[in-house]
Amino acid sequence: MRIFMRNQNTKFDTLLEHAWSTLGQSENDLKEKYKDYPVCLMEYIEKGVHDHIIEVRFDNENATISISFDSENNCDASFLFLDSTEEEELLINHLIDSADYSFRKSSFQLPSCSLKIKETKTETCFYLFR
Repeated sequence: MRIFMRNQNTKFDTLLEHAWSTLGQSENDLKEKYKDYPVCLMEYIEKGVHDHIIEVRFDNENATISISFDSENNCDASFLFLDSTEEEELLINHLIDSADYSFRKSSFQLPSCSLKIKETKTETCFYLFR
C-alpha cells in the first residue's frame, strides 16, 4: 500500500507541476511544449466574449489539463480534471498532506501558485492560478 501511495503522490506532483508550469506561458509556447500529447483547441465566441482554451490529455495519468488565456495570449489559469472521483479524493488527501492551506484565500498554497477546488454537480476541478 505504501508503494502505491508513493506512486500516486508522484503522479499527482507531476500533474500539478504540468498545471502550474503553464501559468504565464504563451499559447504558442504551450502548443510546442505539448505537441506530443493529445491536444484539443477550443474557441468560445458569444456577445463580445472571445475566449480560447487548450486542453491537454494525459492518458497514462487519467487526467486532463485545460488552459485559459488572457488578452495577451498568456496562460492566466489552468484547470486539472481527473477521470474518477477516487482519484480526486486521493489528490485532495495528497494536498492536505503536502501543501499549506490558506483560509483567507480559501486555497492551497503550492510552490508557485494557489489551488482552489471547484465542484459542480458532475465534476471536480482543481483550479490553479497566481
